[in-house]
Amino acid sequence: MTDNDSTGELVSRLSQEVSDLIRDELRLAQVEVSGKARKAGIGVGLLGTAGIIAWYGVAVLIATVESIKQDVAAVKEGAHR
Repeated sequence: MTDNDSTGELVSRLSQEVSDLIRDELRLAQVEVSGKARKAGIGVGLLGTAGIIAWYGVAVLIATVESIKQDVAAVKEGAHR
């Protein structure tokens, strides 16, 4: 910028610099959001995996309890003979 720049040149330069600033800010926001989205995706995947493992754990626990009930019933049946 010099003292001889006209008002039109200053306005043109201001317009270009504001446009560049907005473009750069949008790129930065996109990079930040994509990083956060990647972390959120990983978190959701881990949470889903934990849910599936917990579901199978509950199923195994129920099957074990039922097996124990059947064993106890068989022992009681044998004791009554």
